[in-house]
Amino acid sequence: MLNLYRWLIQTLAPLLKYHLKRRLKRGKEDPVRLCERFGGASFSRPQGQLVWFHGASVGESISMLKLIDQLLEIQPELHVLVTTGTVTSAKLLAKHLPKRCIHQFIPLDVPRWTSRFLNHWKPDLAVFIESEFWPNLLRGIKKRQIPLILLNARMSKRSFDWWRRFPNISRQLLQLFDACFTPSEQAFSYLKELGAKNVSLSCNLKFAADTLGYAPEELDRLRNICEKRLVWAATSTHKGEEEIVIARHLALKQRFPNLLTILAPRHPERAAEILQMVEKADLRVVRRSEGNFPRQKTDIWLVDTIGDLGLVYSIAKVCFIGGSFVTIGGHNPIEAFKLGSAVIVGPHTENFLDVNENLKEALIQVQTTAELEAVLQDLLTNEEETRRRSLTGQTIIIEQQQGLPILAEEVLQHLSSAHKA
Repeated sequence: MLNLYRWLIQTLAPLLKYHLKRRLKRGKEDPVRLCERFGGASFSRPQGQLVWFHGASVGESISMLKLIDQLLEIQPELHVLVTTGTVTSAKLLAKHLPKRCIHQFIPLDVPRWTSRFLNHWKPDLAVFIESEFWPNLLRGIKKRQIPLILLNARMSKRSFDWWRRFPNISRQLLQLFDACFTPSEQAFSYLKELGAKNVSLSCNLKFAADTLGYAPEELDRLRNICEKRLVWAATSTHKGEEEIVIARHLALKQRFPNLLTILAPRHPERAAEILQMVEKADLRVVRRSEGNFPRQKTDIWLVDTIGDLGLVYSIAKVCFIGGSFVTIGGHNPIEAFKLGSAVIVGPHTENFLDVNENLKEALIQVQTTAELEAVLQDLLTNEEETRRRSLTGQTIIIEQQQGLPILAEEVLQHLSSAHKA
């Protein structure tokens, strides 16, 4: 089957070129660096040992940065190549990659393009983050006897059931990896059953990302405003969730007249649409994008800006993370816990199963809007329980972060083995 895939991709290479040109017109490819998608290189290979990290997009890119810092600190002569597949991740990494790191776009999985890439970079170790498997690229890595490891491996029940329908393919692909590290006990079990070798439980890289920033003077101002108010936040909400948030505010306000709800949609460009909903409910609203802070009578503070979640999580001791009452799959709860919130999520959290598994002692997951309302009411009145949930989350995060140096040493052991070979 993998040989059929190889033949099919080679045959479809002209169509893939057309696909890239279409993406280029839509701004989803970098015109200056399009050659990289065909295995070309924009830089020379640095001298000495080179570790190659691959992460599909922004989330994986952020999660690998602290580990890369650890590796470079331990081995001052080491160089790192980072590949991703999106323009957004490339822009992010351009700002955050340390010295001795190079970013390139991952080539499409056409054998001659992946060969061109591997022949140029000749990595001493390949590290894939989470779950993106490109068969031709992986087979090319093993053909060159480059050690290959999978970090932060995750696998949902749905993915497991899909892979189980093709046991030979899943076993062949997973056994290309010399080692697999996962923070999830569930993923550990799935990977073993599908045929992966040398599977280990490890820390979760997502817990190592930097804490969100904010302006201290703005937080002081907010604290003065909210000193006598009950505050909760709904962040990263999507279409269909703002109605839920507004309805919960209306219901809770009957018991808590001093309630302030902070609403921070995932896509701030939807602000006008959300504003109409709030005004239709006859609630007082002010917008962050207009430079406004909530007043004593404000019902909803609409944070329709990018980069203000650090401020939101620092002032709201209870937070609902959106994308989880609609079939988006949820968003990252770690940032809220780090800044002192107790966190609630809805029933749809497929994108963060590993994180939620690690945080299960602190995180509250609800299945219905009625349950959400009941939990909000409890947490807003029970300061001891709110604080306990928040501190438990922070403790788990610290424990996960303490595993990062251990994981770095594990990675370097594979690099050392490659060097000896």
